[in-house]
Amino acid sequence: MDYDWDQVARWVWENKGWIHARLSELRRWLFPPAEEKKSGILIIGPGGVGKSTFAQTFSGRFNGLLDIPGA
Repeated sequence: MDYDWDQVARWVWENKGWIHARLSELRRWLFPPAEEKKSGILIIGPGGVGKSTFAQTFSGRFNGLLDIPGA
């Protein structure tokens, strides 16, 4: 694929503020500051195996005696 590199360079120069803002957002998303870092757990599996129930129980938001299944 051939590009007109002069046009590409011109577009980049004219949009450098927008590009910088997007890259800053991406950098913050990929590498959040220490005060914003949160630990996380990835739970994967097929439907119906209890992923949501486990997550709710683990976070303290599920009460197996009072919560109605499927609600």
